[in-house]
Order: sequence, then C-alpha cells, then structure tokens
Amino acid sequence: MELCNNGAAGHGYYPGASIEADSNLVTIQLPNYWFYGMDPGQCLPVSFSVLADSTILEGTSVDFIAYPISLGCDDMPQYCIEGDTLNFSIEISSPTSVANESKPLSDTFTLYPNFPNPFNPKTTIQFSIPERSHVTLKIYDVMGRDIFTLVEQKFSSGMHSYQWDGSNKPSGIYFLQLENLGKTHRKKIILMK
Repeated sequence: MELCNNGAAGHGYYPGASIEADSNLVTIQLPNYWFYGMDPGQCLPVSFSVLADSTILEGTSVDFIAYPISLGCDDMPQYCIEGDTLNFSIEISSPTSVANESKPLSDTFTLYPNFPNPFNPKTTIQFSIPERSHVTLKIYDVMGRDIFTLVEQKFSSGMHSYQWDGSNKPSGIYFLQLENLGKTHRKKIILMK
C-alpha cells in the first residue's frame, strides 16, 4: 500500500502507518511502519509481513485495518496525523502456494527499523538471519566510533528481538549495525531525552 501526504505542509516527525487484524490466527510482523519525514504531495510505499498460523483453514477470511499514525502523537498532539483508514480482507487460499511464491521471512538476513524511533530510553530491535550462525549487533556514534556491543553470539535461524536501554547514553543520533555471515546492515536510530 502507499501512504500519501495530501496536505500543503511537510511532516517531519515520523509519519507512518499501522495495521491490525481481527484474528489471532495471523501474526503481523512489525505492525508499525515509520518514515523520517514526508514532503507535501509525496506518496511512499508501505509494506507489511503477515504470517498465517499453520492451523488456519483454507478459505478463511481475515479482516485488516490500516491507518496513518505519527510517532509521539500522544505526547505532542501537534504532530498527529488525520487520514483515511483502509479496510480489507485476505482469504487464505493455500498455505503451500504462499510459501512457494515468496521466500519465508525467517530465511532472510534483515535488520528491521527499531521501534520506537526516536526513543527514550528503550527501543526494540528486530532482525532475522537465514541459518544458525554468529551475530554481532553494535552501536556506533555519528563519527563512526564503535561505542557499544549489544550482541555477540550464535543465534538460530529466524527472527529475533533485542531491547536496548540507552539510559546511560547521551541524546543523539546513533547507528545500529548488524553483522552476519560476512554481510552487514546498518540503521540510523535516535535517542531523544
């Protein structure tokens, strides 16, 4: 789907979209999708991954609702977003055909956007790796200095979650770096106290 800023002004405080399902037979991985900002008239693609439970029956229809959100809206109403909601249904047609059409999320090497971002003082970091292997997750400052190692150990294949508490670090921009099997992913994170 797309998220569009149809207003006359840009939105610089983490506009995004959220999705919910009416069934506990599906799991929405990372149900909130954030952008760092949106210019007036700009439309950006929004992607969500939804996994169906193996017990779900073929032909079962699952209802979803997607709506625009802004990080920090509760604390800073001036950054709230008003917009349309999108209601839609997906019918589970065949679990095996879905698995054959796309690579399962657990078979990929991915560092997902942390949530929340900006954060104070805790944020959740999620990543997936394709096979049991050694993972290093580090925090760098804006000068590129290695300031903290969050994780340095072996993990099984699949999706993993880690919570970082930045209470003892100063406010600022940091970079989160994931290393696995000779590959590297990096994301910008913001600690705002």
